[in-house]
Amino acid sequence: MGVSGLLEVKNNLVGDDRLASDLAMALGRDPRTRDLPIGVYPRLGVVRLSGAVHNSQQKAAAEEIARNFDGVRSVINDLLVDPKAEQLNVMSGAEGGESIDKVPGKYIRHTK
Repeated sequence: MGVSGLLEVKNNLVGDDRLASDLAMALGRDPRTRDLPIGVYPRLGVVRLSGAVHNSQQKAAAEEIARNFDGVRSVINDLLVDPKAEQLNVMSGAEGGESIDKVPGKYIRHTK
């Protein structure tokens, strides 16, 4: 406020936690992605989508929803297309790489 000529400051920053929550809700409301467990991992406006979907249309729909969401600067679409997936695993580290899904009664190790 002490800068000469500055009339107003607007803070449009969105925290990663809120962005992840709001985008996950949007994916859950859209009929194309409603029943898909898609992991949403934002970092400073760059969102990584992780998990498995049954077809390329679902993968494209999830990316479209994320790209058009307020606060998203870019999207890394790491969704795997697997029509035979019985269990869609979504839990992975925000940076990718190796992680473990915690499923009651067993562990599933993922590597990237």
